[in-house]
Amino acid sequence: MLNQRLTGLFHKYVDKTATPAEREAFFQLLAQASEEEIKALTEEAWEEFTPQQTPFEPAQSEAMLQNILHTQAITTSINKPSRYRLLIAAATIGAILLVGGAWLINTKKQPAQVAVIAQSQLKNDIAPGGNKAQLTLADGTKITLDSNYNGTLAKQGNTSILLNNGALAYKGVPSSNATVHFNTLTTPNGGQYHVTLPDGTGVWLNAASSLKYPTAFTGTQRMVSLTGEAYFEVAQNASAPFIVNAGDATVQVLGTHFNINAYSNEKTMRTTLLEGAIKVIKQQNEVLLTPGQQTQINEATGKFNVKTVDTEDVIAWKNEQFAFANMDIPAVMRQISRWYNVTIVFAGKPPTGEINGKISRNYNISQVLKMLEYTAGIKYSVEGQQVTIY
Repeated sequence: MLNQRLTGLFHKYVDKTATPAEREAFFQLLAQASEEEIKALTEEAWEEFTPQQTPFEPAQSEAMLQNILHTQAITTSINKPSRYRLLIAAATIGAILLVGGAWLINTKKQPAQVAVIAQSQLKNDIAPGGNKAQLTLADGTKITLDSNYNGTLAKQGNTSILLNNGALAYKGVPSSNATVHFNTLTTPNGGQYHVTLPDGTGVWLNAASSLKYPTAFTGTQRMVSLTGEAYFEVAQNASAPFIVNAGDATVQVLGTHFNINAYSNEKTMRTTLLEGAIKVIKQQNEVLLTPGQQTQINEATGKFNVKTVDTEDVIAWKNEQFAFANMDIPAVMRQISRWYNVTIVFAGKPPTGEINGKISRNYNISQVLKMLEYTAGIKYSVEGQQVTIY
């Protein structure tokens, strides 16, 4: 159970009503708190200060930052491990308060650095991605999808293709005699899209991804092909298993929620199960996943590695967030490259260190890069659609 004294002092600190003595007591308790208590405070701060809120004024941010850094002055009598945990906790909570729901920590920098989003923006700033996609019909016709359009886009056999406020859907009457047409939904760098397939399965496509599927499912299988990343909520149909082909790997399922990351420029293909059960198959290897598990397939060796992961982090992209868990700088920059449609160039050897934390995907690139500058010490420049990391 969370320490009531710690919680009370936390709220006073957030409200800026804490006296100097209460503030000092808060940090002392924070240094002694368990990981569970620190996590609970962090989650509470996250819920109360969402990315949609307006960031604090520069003067307020600076004052709060100094309050956090003040922990160095009040922890001189605390042993080093506790002091380091205190700085980690203070940085995490403080960063959330400072930026309204965005925080990053470089786990290899000591002490941990508070990440503050700059109020000023780059001269050549780049806006985040959004709902953008292209639909390719069976006859090769390409349709650029407009988020503002509502109505019927086209008909494929007995199926109508509908667009409603940036989401694609297929409606029709299944028929075993119907001609099967294949459509392909493709998102560019800087794009994402949601489609409801003819069987009611929902698919969310991340940036730089492609999904090929029939406009009507017939027979004993429901088969689609994926490149890139997608989150699936599969409609149950025990008589027709749902199958996703991703490269030379296959995911088989009856009805479940799962995420597949199969970008060609990633070293591993990752399939993560949230609900139900799925079987992942590649060549002669296969594994059955249970909820919370992720299989990582090394694309070079074909070797399987199964681990338990935080599924909220895995699908954070679907919920408009970047989530980095022990992620190196090149991997972080690949995500940024896809979402902001930029080319990343490393001038020399990529910076070392691992990043942990979350940040809204709704921020401009300048704000994300500024946080990485604080946490990872990277230096950068932006020219047009190219970001150079020094």
